Amino acid sequence: MPGEFCLVDTLKRQSAKISDYGEVKVAPYAYSLPYFQNMGTANTAYNFVPPKQDQFFVITGVLMQANKNVNASTAAVVDLYEADSATDLVIDTSVFQIEMVKNDRLPLVPLNIKVTEGKFLNGKTTDDDVLMTVTGYYVIC
Repeated sequence: MPGEFCLVDTLKRQSAKISDYGEVKVAPYAYSLPYFQNMGTANTAYNFVPPKQDQFFVITGVLMQANKNVNASTAAVVDLYEADSATDLVIDTSVFQIEMVKNDRLPLVPLNIKVTEGKFLNGKTTDDDVLMTVTGYYVIC
């Protein structure tokens, strides 16, 4: 049926869709948008990306910095994870967990990670003052 068929080519980062008029439309995915959080309080959930109905979020990159206020003798454990709500500290599915030391910087690009439909993308840290930017876009299918 028109409007219901969708094909996604993750290698070429393109999608094809049949329009309501029977036309095949091929287009690149949307551009990545930045979602920034200054995780300034330890053991607090920070929501990066809320879910959208009938859409998936695709993570294309993550940039992190543990600033000068991170404890000099203990690394900050940073989690990026899927959760059931924007304030949920319970990790439903872990995207990644990493330790960062004072003044550490970490770019994770390029990525192509699909977040489960209906899940919030949250982050948390065991030490304050970790800055994180998640980049990505929503796809319909």
